[in-house]
Amino acid sequence: MTSDPRPLVMDADVTIALLKSGTIGVLDSLTEFGFMVTEIVYDEVHHESERTALDGAIAQGVLAITELSDPAGLVVFGDLLRVVDEGEASVIALASVISGDVAMHDRAGRREAAAYLSPDRVHRLEDIIVEAIRCNRITVSDANAAVDKLRKAGDYQPPFAPHGFEITVSDSSFGINRARGRTRGST
Repeated sequence: MTSDPRPLVMDADVTIALLKSGTIGVLDSLTEFGFMVTEIVYDEVHHESERTALDGAIAQGVLAITELSDPAGLVVFGDLLRVVDEGEASVIALASVISGDVAMHDRAGRREAAAYLSPDRVHRLEDIIVEAIRCNRITVSDANAAVDKLRKAGDYQPPFAPHGFEITVSDSSFGINRARGRTRGST
């Protein structure tokens, strides 16, 4: 018996990092998740090369654009606009109405997501990459190179970056399916 993929709504920061690092394709190996972005997040991808790569991933079914239209979600969205930006608010609101998870970098966004969803439903870029390594979709070496590419571009760098993914991939507190109930620092 197969179950539907668990929805995982990505914020622009994670989506753009996957696009810039050339790792958006790893999402196709994580079949227990249904990756998506809101229409607001889609509109936040401005660079032509990134938009082209995002459109390609959408066309291949790697992720989907999902509109936030549920009235309960729109109430959550409006409430969240007081403390986070539109993209983060749309991601959290959508996840709250579809019983999904979120992936984002911004500390304030993660804090609000944990309050609306739960801490174990809030993920970061490295959780996605760790799962892809565990599924043998990307090598540790290629994952480290991708993070280095982001560092050189002045983008997000995970706290473990100096040590690379070698240690992180064997740590059960990392990954989308990380050991529940364990904490790994502030959310």
